[in-house]
Amino acid sequence: MRRNVPTPVWDPIPAAQYVRMSTDLQQYSIENQKAAIQQYAQQHGFIVVKTYTDAGRSGVVLKRRSEIGDVSLVESEF
Repeated sequence: MRRNVPTPVWDPIPAAQYVRMSTDLQQYSIENQKAAIQQYAQQHGFIVVKTYTDAGRSGVVLKRRSEIGDVSLVESEF
């Protein structure tokens, strides 16, 4: 006789993803990065609720990353 073992149920943890592509020479596209992050999120109990994208800009200086802006604002959205 086979017993049904209850599966733990919990709400996924909301998460934001940050993807960037600074040059055409970069190996992994923004879409590849999103797919990898989505796979990781599913395997570890997260759900991606917000995406921040920087395409074609240097990520060295935060001021240049207008999409992400102030990190404290990102934290307050959750």
